[in-house]
Amino acid sequence: MSDHDWIFKDHPSKFTRFMMSAKAEKVAIALAIISTLATLRDLIDPAATIAYLAAHRPAVAKGLAVALIFIGFMLRGYLPKIYGTVEVCVGLMIINDTPDMVSPTIPAVIPLLTGAYVGVRGLDNIAKGLNAERGVGRVFNFLFKNPGKEKSKSA
Repeated sequence: MSDHDWIFKDHPSKFTRFMMSAKAEKVAIALAIISTLATLRDLIDPAATIAYLAAHRPAVAKGLAVALIFIGFMLRGYLPKIYGTVEVCVGLMIINDTPDMVSPTIPAVIPLLTGAYVGVRGLDNIAKGLNAERGVGRVFNFLFKNPGKEKSKSA
């Protein structure tokens, strides 16, 4: 035992107290989860996985799509602003992914109109989560004349 060991024995450092605490355990678990998820992300390419499922396991892909319907509907109910933002982004991706039109035929225009429709629905869902009298809701109401949250009317 050195001359300074008694300091650490009787008066543990803040680091030592932290390492012995429940907070350290939670931090270690969080770091392990983050590390595992980062590793899984590198091992599993989402685009390749979806392409594989669509080509080789279409029933699984359809089952995941059905699950996504329920998850999306739940998100729309609990977090309409976030759902609406995702919906606007999907609409923009649909429009961006539409091939350039050689001739404006109905089948060629449908993806553009679909993207626009999804974007409008997204803005509608964002408006449902805003208060038209305050903050962003006021600006949103001024730009789009969308009432936002409906107030209950008593007769």
